[in-house]
Amino acid sequence: PELVPYVAALRELMTAYTPYQPERSQGTLMTQWLYQCCLAMLTGFEAINASQYDRATALVEALHTAARLARQGRRHFLLLGSLWPQDLEVVHTLLVDTRLTYEVLPIDPVRGIVPLEVVEQQALARAERLAGIAYPQVNSLGCLEDVDGLTALAHSLGASAIVVTDPMLLATDGLKAPGTFGTAVEGADILVGEAQHLAIPPHYGGPG
Repeated sequence: PELVPYVAALRELMTAYTPYQPERSQGTLMTQWLYQCCLAMLTGFEAINASQYDRATALVEALHTAARLARQGRRHFLLLGSLWPQDLEVVHTLLVDTRLTYEVLPIDPVRGIVPLEVVEQQALARAERLAGIAYPQVNSLGCLEDVDGLTALAHSLGASAIVVTDPMLLATDGLKAPGTFGTAVEGADILVGEAQHLAIPPHYGGPG
């Protein structure tokens, strides 16, 4: 119920006009502020950045951010293979010729997830170079990964826990908020998501 005023205001401000229309541009900052407040409430994060176009490029930015936050020499990432294939393709394309390295851990075909023990084994083997672990809240097969275990594992090795989620799935109270992940409820470090489905459908113009 506490989100109703935010959603109502968002609906009033979102139009099909392109951003250079004065009636739209005047509401842009207000729209983003309402959006960020709404997402902060849903995710348990103190700050939400609304400047990225899509989830895939936001994931790449999250990897670069985690590398900057990590100790010098840590530029390697573990990506769960249960992330969306399109996101992994964008990561592969945009990390070419950069100093960041990564490996994709395969999904267990029986369980539909990437087992925590597999992630732990690879993480320990690369502990000195590990900058972060990226994993989905609900994976591409619709299954739930062990987000608490993955968050705790990343933190135990001094790496960033990067969670990729659909924020609207959090609105039904069926999932834990990323800000409360971990065995000690320390929360994930970086949140990546996309809420295109809150807006008008993608087309050849107009704001999303």
